[in-house]
Amino acid sequence: MNGGKLYLQRLSSEGPWKLPYRWGTVGTVDARVARVTATYGNDTVEAALDHGRFAATGVLTRTVTKAPRIKGYDAQGKEIYDSDHDKTYDKLIP
Repeated sequence: MNGGKLYLQRLSSEGPWKLPYRWGTVGTVDARVARVTATYGNDTVEAALDHGRFAATGVLTRTVTKAPRIKGYDAQGKEIYDSDHDKTYDKLIP
Protein backbone atom coordinates (compact mmCIF):
# COMPACT_ATOMS: atom_id res chain seq x y z
CA MET A 1 0.00 0.00 0.00
CA ASN A 2 2.87 2.42 0.70
CA GLY A 3 5.24 0.90 -1.86
CA GLY A 4 5.29 4.10 -3.89
CA LYS A 5 6.90 5.97 -1.03
CA LEU A 6 10.08 3.92 -1.46
CA TYR A 7 11.09 5.96 -4.48
CA LEU A 8 9.96 9.41 -3.37
CA GLN A 9 12.81 11.85 -3.64
CA ARG A 10 11.81 13.79 -0.54
CA LEU A 11 9.56 13.13 2.40
CA SER A 12 7.96 16.26 3.86
CA SER A 13 9.88 15.87 7.13
CA GLU A 14 13.30 15.37 5.49
CA GLY A 15 13.82 18.63 3.62
CA PRO A 16 15.60 18.78 0.26
CA TRP A 17 17.28 15.62 -0.96
CA LYS A 18 20.68 15.49 -2.59
CA LEU A 19 22.26 13.37 -5.30
CA PRO A 20 23.36 10.64 -5.34
CA TYR A 21 20.06 9.25 -4.05
CA ARG A 22 19.36 5.60 -3.18
CA TRP A 23 16.02 4.36 -4.51
CA GLY A 24 13.99 1.18 -4.25
CA THR A 25 10.83 -0.29 -5.71
CA VAL A 26 8.81 -3.39 -4.87
CA GLY A 27 5.82 -5.08 -6.42
CA THR A 28 4.07 -8.30 -7.31
CA VAL A 29 4.35 -10.48 -10.41
CA ASP A 30 2.27 -13.33 -11.77
CA ALA A 31 3.58 -16.82 -12.47
CA ARG A 32 4.40 -16.05 -16.14
CA VAL A 33 7.08 -13.51 -15.17
CA ALA A 34 10.61 -14.90 -15.06
CA ARG A 35 12.59 -11.64 -15.05
CA VAL A 36 11.94 -8.01 -14.04
CA THR A 37 13.95 -4.87 -14.72
CA ALA A 38 13.49 -1.46 -13.13
CA THR A 39 14.75 1.74 -14.73
CA TYR A 40 14.94 4.94 -12.73
CA GLY A 41 16.71 7.94 -14.18
CA ASN A 42 19.74 6.58 -16.00
CA ASP A 43 19.96 3.41 -13.88
CA THR A 44 18.51 0.05 -15.04
CA VAL A 45 18.75 -2.84 -12.61
CA GLU A 46 17.66 -6.46 -12.51
CA ALA A 47 15.07 -7.05 -9.79
CA ALA A 48 15.17 -9.95 -7.36
CA LEU A 49 12.15 -12.28 -7.68
CA ASP A 50 10.77 -14.40 -4.86
CA HIS A 51 7.36 -16.03 -4.42
CA GLY A 52 5.43 -13.65 -6.66
CA ARG A 53 7.19 -10.48 -5.56
CA PHE A 54 10.03 -8.37 -6.92
CA ALA A 55 12.43 -5.85 -5.37
CA ALA A 56 14.98 -3.58 -7.01
CA THR A 57 17.28 -0.84 -5.72
CA GLY A 58 19.74 1.55 -7.30
CA VAL A 59 21.35 4.95 -7.04
CA LEU A 60 20.14 8.05 -8.88
CA THR A 61 22.79 10.36 -10.25
CA ARG A 62 20.41 12.84 -11.88
CA THR A 63 17.07 14.44 -11.02
CA VAL A 64 13.96 12.62 -12.24
CA THR A 65 10.27 13.49 -12.57
CA LYS A 66 8.79 10.02 -13.15
CA ALA A 67 8.46 6.88 -11.08
CA PRO A 68 10.64 3.85 -11.90
CA ARG A 69 9.78 2.07 -15.17
CA ILE A 70 9.12 -1.61 -14.57
CA LYS A 71 9.37 -4.27 -17.28
CA GLY A 72 8.50 -7.96 -16.94
CA TYR A 73 9.72 -10.77 -19.20
CA ASP A 74 8.65 -14.38 -19.61
CA ALA A 75 11.01 -17.40 -19.55
CA GLN A 76 11.77 -16.97 -23.27
CA GLY A 77 12.80 -13.33 -22.76
CA LYS A 78 9.70 -11.81 -24.36
CA GLU A 79 8.52 -8.58 -22.74
CA ILE A 80 5.08 -9.18 -21.25
CA TYR A 81 4.71 -6.09 -19.05
CA ASP A 82 5.79 -2.46 -19.32
CA SER A 83 4.65 0.02 -16.69
CA ASP A 84 4.68 2.79 -19.32
CA HIS A 85 1.70 1.03 -20.97
CA ASP A 86 -0.16 0.31 -17.69
CA LYS A 87 -2.96 2.83 -17.12
CA THR A 88 -3.14 1.98 -13.41
CA TYR A 89 0.59 2.55 -12.72
CA ASP A 90 1.20 6.04 -11.26
CA LYS A 91 4.06 7.31 -13.40
CA LEU A 92 4.43 10.83 -11.98
CA ILE A 93 6.17 11.56 -8.71
CA PRO A 94 3.78 13.34 -6.33
